[in-house]
Amino acid sequence: MVGVLYDRYKNMFKRIIFLLVIIAIVFLGVVFIGGEKEAEVCQGDDCEAVKPEEDVVVTSPLANEVVSETIIIEGRAKGTWFFEATMPVNLLAQDGTEIAIGFVEATSDWMVEDHVPFKGELKFVMPEGIENGILVFKTANAAGLPQFDDSFEVPVRFSE
Repeated sequence: MVGVLYDRYKNMFKRIIFLLVIIAIVFLGVVFIGGEKEAEVCQGDDCEAVKPEEDVVVTSPLANEVVSETIIIEGRAKGTWFFEATMPVNLLAQDGTEIAIGFVEATSDWMVEDHVPFKGELKFVMPEGIENGILVFKTANAAGLPQFDDSFEVPVRFSE
């Protein structure tokens, strides 16, 4: 009697282990193989990869685009990056020196979690002897809590 019960539960145990292994393989396949796909954004010969779920997507200026004393800034960002419909933007030299401070404004309802279009203009004095800079978009962290700080950078080049 004990031998019959052992054989019966032994087969059921093997089936449960087999199902758990199959579930683990499917889960790992979804996590590691089916990750986020990247889209390519191009302007002329300059292309950059942008993840579909990126918090900030800048459409102007594009990465490594040549900028002059007035930068027209456009794109979209998740509503959580804005406070009172604005988001801070800094222009830094390649060594981190601050060149200009400004902001972009949401052009639609910013009190959402989805992407919100934004637009702005940043004026600055062209730095001498500096070829490259970084446009830094920061979360409008009204609470000042470090867990809400985030930034997104777009490299730019200065015109001669």
